[in-house]
Amino acid sequence: MTIELAESDRAELERQVRAGATPQKVVLRALIVLLAADGAANAQIAAELGICVDTARKWRARFAAKGLIGLVDAPRSGRPPVYTAADRARVTAWACLLPVDHDGRSRAGAPPSRLDSCSPTV
Repeated sequence: MTIELAESDRAELERQVRAGATPQKVVLRALIVLLAADGAANAQIAAELGICVDTARKWRARFAAKGLIGLVDAPRSGRPPVYTAADRARVTAWACLLPVDHDGRSRAGAPPSRLDSCSPTV
């Protein structure tokens, strides 16, 4: 399968490879496509990048089918979340509390007497 890259696509892939903050999985996918566009076979790409041939084949095919959008992770299947972000924040805040008695000293094993927000650095 031959990969033809538009100049704008090549520029974007090269930008992703050069950018220091790009996640490594994105860099790898960009490199696979760039090497494929330069005429490298899947086996050559796999050997050069230290990956398996199936990985090179997968991302080459996804780019051929969908372009740059094909290099984005597909949505994961699974059950939708049961708890909202607000629920998780309340539980986190509760878990960050230390039990305190009336004179300000901590009491190990005592349930918290009130729900305060905890420090975001915890």
